[in-house]
Amino acid sequence: MTLTDLKQLFDYLERAQSRFSMRNELMFKLLATTGIRRSELVSLTWEQVDLVNETI
Repeated sequence: MTLTDLKQLFDYLERAQSRFSMRNELMFKLLATTGIRRSELVSLTWEQVDLVNETI
């Protein structure tokens, strides 16, 4: 994907109003910006997410 394509995707996801909109937006942003693998993202648990230190 080009940077323009990615911006369009993020804009779309930010405007979406479905039940899973926030989850979808966060998943795509994590995939695009961190280098995390899909399998790593899918297997994440709440215990692995540190909201205070903003780390996974």
